[in-house]
Amino acid sequence: MAVKNKLTPKQKRDLEAKEYEEVDRKKKEARSPISTKELDALFLEIIYYEESKRYYSQEFIQELQGMLYANYIKTAHWIRARAAAISKHGKVCFNCKVTLEKDINVHHLTYERRGHEDLNDLIVLCRECHYEVHKFMRKIKKEYKDVFRD
Repeated sequence: MAVKNKLTPKQKRDLEAKEYEEVDRKKKEARSPISTKELDALFLEIIYYEESKRYYSQEFIQELQGMLYANYIKTAHWIRARAAAISKHGKVCFNCKVTLEKDINVHHLTYERRGHEDLNDLIVLCRECHYEVHKFMRKIKKEYKDVFRD
């Protein structure tokens, strides 16, 4: 920081202390306790998703797996899975740790269980990190095309 170079040592320490206080404040905000009502809603979202999966027929799962991905993410199943993943993991980007209010992306770590995802197969990402993950995966698939199958 160019401004720090023109400050006295005491002013630098004071400025750094304020910066640390701001970081601590933001960390505390991210960990702020939630109400029992909010916690109940989060657990219900997860339980509803997990219970609904128990009643899926093999044919229904195969239908979900056979859909174009653009259609799949519009299904009631995916909407429930996405909501449950956000409830479980929180509205914080897995990669950059930014708290998200909008543009919350839920990313599949694997597509092997598409249609009956385990919540550990899904992570929450901000839009920028989600883009970077897919960009990286495209690069890897291109370099190691003989290893990956579509």
